[in-house]
Amino acid sequence: MTKIEFALKVGKNIVFLGMMALLLNSCGAKKGSLSAANYTISGDTIVINDHSNLANKLKVGAIQSEPYRIQLLTAGTVKAIPTSYAEIAPPFQGRVLKSYVKLGMRVTPDTPLFEISSPDFFSAQKIFFQQR
Repeated sequence: MTKIEFALKVGKNIVFLGMMALLLNSCGAKKGSLSAANYTISGDTIVINDHSNLANKLKVGAIQSEPYRIQLLTAGTVKAIPTSYAEIAPPFQGRVLKSYVKLGMRVTPDTPLFEISSPDFFSAQKIFFQQR
């Protein structure tokens, strides 16, 4: 047997083994078909079948409404007046929506004073988060 005949025989064996591997790989079960049997998608709704193994991984409960209010802390300018009161100004302009203190009331550093709506603050916050 010459070197050329030997190379052709080895080449045919490699091609045959490659074709067999491709054939065996294509005959296997599809993984996507197994997961599709667990659920069905209809538009924007996913329906989990009763016999699905995904059903025991879901937590089901009643929806409850809860109030939510975002709280942002900021620094302000305090100007002490000798007659036992102080003027407090935030670092930005806005509209005071609600006051939490009354005239003459004693406050601590962590006491909320008022609620303010400020377009300047929201635009500064938007720019900050975009650049971050």
